[in-house]
Amino acid sequence: MTDMMSRPVMRYVDAFPYEEGGDSLFYIRDPQEIATSPLVVSPAELFILSMFDGQHSPRD
Repeated sequence: MTDMMSRPVMRYVDAFPYEEGGDSLFYIRDPQEIATSPLVVSPAELFILSMFDGQHSPRD
């Protein structure tokens, strides 16, 4: 398995916290606008996304 596959890297995105209906969420935006639609994720999902930093493997 290549190193990129064993330790995946997600490109940089902007993450902004906000609340909706009493829930804490994060608004994810692609500053390069490759992905044109924003994404809304929970704090747990943001944590998982943060693991795609090239330092962690899927097993981590």
